[in-house]
Amino acid sequence: MNTLKKTVRSYFRTSTQHVHYQHLRLSNDQEDEEEKEEEETLRRHSTEEISLTFRDLTKVVTADHDYDDDDLNLPKETTTTKRVLLHNISGSVHPGEILAVMGASGSGKTTLLNTLNNRSTGGVSGEILFNNQPYNHSQMKQKIAYVVQDDEFFDTLTVREQMIFIARLKLSWHLHEKHVQLLVKKLNLQKSINSPIYLISNGEKKRLSIAIGLLTNPSILLLDGYFVFHLPQTQV
Repeated sequence: MNTLKKTVRSYFRTSTQHVHYQHLRLSNDQEDEEEKEEEETLRRHSTEEISLTFRDLTKVVTADHDYDDDDLNLPKETTTTKRVLLHNISGSVHPGEILAVMGASGSGKTTLLNTLNNRSTGGVSGEILFNNQPYNHSQMKQKIAYVVQDDEFFDTLTVREQMIFIARLKLSWHLHEKHVQLLVKKLNLQKSINSPIYLISNGEKKRLSIAIGLLTNPSILLLDGYFVFHLPQTQV
């Protein structure tokens, strides 16, 4: 794990040098053209209105169990167990709306989000529509952001380094700094921007996860296990 963290930090530093070197080689016309293209891409993502509708979603998982008893000299038997994780779940959410799914632990909230985000497809029946069209991964992957329940960071990076690292994987480099600064301000992360992630609070980690989810200006943001009290005095 330490080797992986060192590799990521090394990539971050090397990539920074490479980006500055590339910047010196680009003409002003190239810079302007690519920056306008990136701004238009972000604007299109942020303003595209998408409605999500799901009808009669059901998910069933099966597991085979082998039983044998050598002491009683009984033949080996295999039984199949079925478990219903989702049963005829329907709902919809439209642009500008917030849909909260509430339930006890183990009731299927994460399974529902995984299904809506096409992370869990086995044993699923029902219908999922985006703007009344079936899910298309190539078209929707940049328009949906899914913030999972467990934070996923390289803890030795600072908040800014983590965001820049992810931004470089998802965006061209022109708006990295500008976009990161905007999200840092909106999610109230200014005080911890240069702090290693392992030193920031759990609440700040939650806000950092959301900021990373918002990097591509998704049309739909799925949050697993997040509540309003994680974002006190913060407007997004």
